[in-house]
Amino acid sequence: MQTSNIKTEKQIEIQKQFQGKQYEIVNKYIQDFRDQVDEEIYQDPKYSFRVFLIPKLGNHKATSDLALEFIKYDINSPEDMTAYKKQIALIKEKKVPVINPGKLKPGIVASEVEKKIGKKFSASYHHPIAYKYYKIRNEGNDPKGCNTKYCQFDDAHKDFVYTQEWIDFLAEKLKDEKEFLKVFSKK
Repeated sequence: MQTSNIKTEKQIEIQKQFQGKQYEIVNKYIQDFRDQVDEEIYQDPKYSFRVFLIPKLGNHKATSDLALEFIKYDINSPEDMTAYKKQIALIKEKKVPVINPGKLKPGIVASEVEKKIGKKFSASYHHPIAYKYYKIRNEGNDPKGCNTKYCQFDDAHKDFVYTQEWIDFLAEKLKDEKEFLKVFSKK
């Protein structure tokens, strides 16, 4: 239990050293995470929180000299935003971290592949056969053996998510009728 705010110079020095090490660890973690987020996701307004602070004068002597009003940014009203920008004193943007940006569930993979190849491609039948045939992951929820270029295991949900590269790979391979029949013919 500490009952005093007074610290010796040595305590302050030790605290600065400790906090400096912690800062580097936290800063590296944040930077590593940001490096993994695609720029398209990072810039998407769906994953950010933007605040425009507009100065407002107080109308009583006893009130503060300057008040702030929070205005919700509405991308559907650019004329309002143009008017606000003339008054803005400060803009603070908050970026919201996104887990698995750009990764896709099997249903979306199947839908996209089906569009690209012009043939039926279902998430429950064709997709499992394809990932087994091309050996991009093991069966079940075993992350070992997963080709991370095409899929990644989501530990929180205990399932796999897939990449755009996987969709492109499947579309390229399965456009060829012979390849399609070879992969999906019953043996």
